[in-house]
Amino acid sequence: MVELSGTDDVDCFSLQLREGDVITAMTAPLENLRDGFDVPDTLIGLLDSSNALLASNDDGGLDGEGTIPELADLASDAPLATNVLGSALVVLVPADGIYYLGVSGFGDLDFDGRNDGAGVAHGQSGAYALLVSVVSEPAALILWTGCACAMLVRRRAD
Repeated sequence: MVELSGTDDVDCFSLQLREGDVITAMTAPLENLRDGFDVPDTLIGLLDSSNALLASNDDGGLDGEGTIPELADLASDAPLATNVLGSALVVLVPADGIYYLGVSGFGDLDFDGRNDGAGVAHGQSGAYALLVSVVSEPAALILWTGCACAMLVRRRAD
């Protein structure tokens, strides 16, 4: 469990990734479980070593793509149920290097703790769960090949 500890907090996690890795990350707000997964309203993003935003997501992908149109083929998001304000993204890593996974509050599109355009703190605080997985390209290929072979064997048995 992680927490946005103040109304202008940004949580950053450093990751060493390789070209072809697939990183999947999602947040699940935990402060208001009785009424829904809506507090805190998180925003998640993947930044490269120069702090350039590669992909970001708010509300689990209700828009269906990352925020940078030319990178939409690298980032895909699965829509979640309504009243769920967690965030999720899947990104194909373009090059070897250090990357930063940032989690902030709604409206903080540049991950500086401020609500863009308003110049004030994003206003979100509270506990959230963060799930991150990284699958390297060879592992993904082996997994897909294994699943395909298992399906073929099963069909032949039927």
